[in-house]
Amino acid sequence: MIAINERRIELLEDLARSLYREWFVHFRYPGHEKSKFKDSELGAIPAGWDVQPVGEVLEFIGGGTPSKRKDEFWDGGTVAWYTPSDLTSSAARYTRKSRSCITEKGLAGSSAKLFPEGSVLMTSRATLGKLAIARGDSTCNQGFIVILPNACFGTQFVYEWLASEAGRLEQIATGATFKEITKGAFKKFPILVPESSVLEAFSGHADPIGEQIADFESHNEALKETRDLLLPRLVTGKLDISDIDLGVLEPKEAA
Repeated sequence: MIAINERRIELLEDLARSLYREWFVHFRYPGHEKSKFKDSELGAIPAGWDVQPVGEVLEFIGGGTPSKRKDEFWDGGTVAWYTPSDLTSSAARYTRKSRSCITEKGLAGSSAKLFPEGSVLMTSRATLGKLAIARGDSTCNQGFIVILPNACFGTQFVYEWLASEAGRLEQIATGATFKEITKGAFKKFPILVPESSVLEAFSGHADPIGEQIADFESHNEALKETRDLLLPRLVTGKLDISDIDLGVLEPKEAA
């Protein structure tokens, strides 16, 4: 079932990526036949669309790390706190449970900021451009740029836009010891601004895809936890399954 769900996720990811490219790279969105085009710094774009600096149309924040010397900032923490390794160790579209959590005191006593569900995390130091969508209210360290939910630009659009711009974003990274995309550089980075009706229509198609991916990823997390709990007992013989017809339990391959 885990393998089948992973295949379903892969197909849905391909669908979301193809939909974005079809509408916003090849400009074959609904009604495009009647569109006229104009020149922009990103090349020819439909008339009525625009190109603006990210800072003009998106709100984003960085992160922070509470002092490790203060136990009250960490002990018994319940606020999810992500580091880049949380994302690089996972291929998931949505965040999984963070390895570390901070307390409310840690949040209040540091530069860490709480961001809402639907925010898009992008690693901005060393490992650049790894993405994830926040499943719930969370915080992170300084290794991220976090794009907050926007009334105009849907979460799925922002995610696919960042994924499509990975190469160009890497080019604006600076630093001698390790590469970093600074918030100042990101603020000036150009973003295509389609007409609001096109963005709304895209969200209507992309949001259900994103929701299905989130459901399958959550299902797989539960399945993996169950597997990891059962395997040691099966290997050591503490759990006897000799009377179970395993053939009945095998799921059929998804169409």
